[in-house]
Amino acid sequence: MNPFKQTLAAGKNLRGLWLVSGSPTITEAMSLAGWDFLVLDLEHAPVSVWNVTDHLRAAQMGNTPLIVRLPDSNAGFVKQALDAGAQNLMFPFIENVEEARQAVALTRYAPEGVRGLARMMRASRYGTNRDYAKQANQDITLIAQLESLQALSKLKDVASVPGVDALFIGPGDISASLGLAGEVEHPDVADTLARGFGACRALGKPVGTILGTVPAVKAAFAAGCTFAAVSSDVGTLIAASRQAQAALAD
Repeated sequence: MNPFKQTLAAGKNLRGLWLVSGSPTITEAMSLAGWDFLVLDLEHAPVSVWNVTDHLRAAQMGNTPLIVRLPDSNAGFVKQALDAGAQNLMFPFIENVEEARQAVALTRYAPEGVRGLARMMRASRYGTNRDYAKQANQDITLIAQLESLQALSKLKDVASVPGVDALFIGPGDISASLGLAGEVEHPDVADTLARGFGACRALGKPVGTILGTVPAVKAAFAAGCTFAAVSSDVGTLIAASRQAQAALAD
């Protein structure tokens, strides 16, 4: 059973944090901070499939669901993350239905997919959970990340792919797609995100994002977003440090 998958499907607004430090210690500490979920970034942070297990163990300290954002849709990465025990996977830069279907196939054992079957891995408690292979397909949460205007034009089709549990609209790459690279707070970016969130709400499909401020996250929730990360571990640390410095300078 995957409690996060059930919570996500219920449509409740979930608050999370992005993990980019690469430190399992930070992951462990943030798991105790009360977040509804954490996202471990393997695409842009100094984290690899080799130490995903360390972060999964760390997140278990606070029983906080960990979403593993894969570096890409490479079949080897997917298998290693799943075998390490990851249940919640985010696939970056899904552009169309075909890519979404392939992502689903990579996370499923046959006959639903093409995931390789092994017994002595952490996901099955090193073979002691003999029912793992029978239930694994149902326990995976698959989040398809839409990061371009082309992808957003296919939102309804991608959302309808069986096995895609949620969508995630990335503001950074959307800003670049709009010719506003890095201007994630630009009104045109905010409007594009809001229209995407609204489309997902109309479809009854959970949709997430990451934004840098609490007001921006609240606006996203109001527009139909259901799970959102508020900045990152490093961003939060820098912001708190600057706040303390400013207070001490007065």
